[in-house]
Amino acid sequence: MDESTQLEFKSTFQWDIEQNCKNKNLRNEVIKTIAAFNNTEGGYLLIGVKDDKKIFGLERDYSLFKEKNKRDVFLQTLTHEIENKISDDFATKIDVKFYNLENKNICRIKVTFGSEPIWVKEDKNEIFYIRLQNLTKALSPRKCVIYIKNKWKDTS
Repeated sequence: MDESTQLEFKSTFQWDIEQNCKNKNLRNEVIKTIAAFNNTEGGYLLIGVKDDKKIFGLERDYSLFKEKNKRDVFLQTLTHEIENKISDDFATKIDVKFYNLENKNICRIKVTFGSEPIWVKEDKNEIFYIRLQNLTKALSPRKCVIYIKNKWKDTS
């Protein structure tokens, strides 16, 4: 399947493929997508899969951890990032699984449509994201109010 409103591929969580080094800013792309799935229709984020659907794996991300159990540390790092950028309890509302494909690990994050809207903390702001086809898009404050009123109108 191609990327869509409910499917997104990320090659890595924090390994910059182009610069061949750690880049913590890439974590925010994962967090924004998770928030957008919550705020739209839910969806699946696959980390370790390139946009062309080829398996890249998590090994480069794993190489950044000194600990022995790399998958556990990856999951802990992801969880802490969600807690810091979204909320303490939001990490309990997603389903994270790991798979081995083509002898490489990938991470599948399943996000359901949220019972309430969520924002991503960025610097001193909180940004509201949605999925628009295969894009994660920030909404302006005015559009955000209209969107939330329409999307959660029956859940008051």
